[in-house]
Amino acid sequence: MSDGQVFPVPDDWAGKAHIDAAGYEAALARVEADPEGY
Repeated sequence: MSDGQVFPVPDDWAGKAHIDAAGYEAALARVEADPEGY
């Protein structure tokens, strides 16, 4: 899926998520900085 299409997340689904956008960005930065340690 490389077309770049982004779908909005309904509020009730977002409330059940285990990670938010900030947490995702932090995890992504961590894995990019140290993929072996992640």
